[in-house]
Amino acid sequence: MRHAHPAQRSEGTVETLVARGMTHVHVRRRAGELFIVAVNAGEDSAVVDMDLPDVDGRSLRPEPLPGWDLAGGTTRAEVWGGHVTLPVVGRQGRVIHASI
Repeated sequence: MRHAHPAQRSEGTVETLVARGMTHVHVRRRAGELFIVAVNAGEDSAVVDMDLPDVDGRSLRPEPLPGWDLAGGTTRAEVWGGHVTLPVVGRQGRVIHASI
């Protein structure tokens, strides 16, 4: 994924959006690309709410992670007026590509 998307490489910016309990969410940006990266190290599923005005007007789609089951991460992120609600299964992570 890092080879295909400049925002996932070290040249992009990284901003922590949520760090609560066992869940961490950050956003990576570069050259018009935006990725939301969520990790849930806890046993239980979590739902993360965050404000992210950058996503208005963008299509959000999960990116496959090698070796990870997408079954727990297929629930769509919901966006409403720059507010994102993102479910994350326990002991899993998600990468969401926000494309224009």
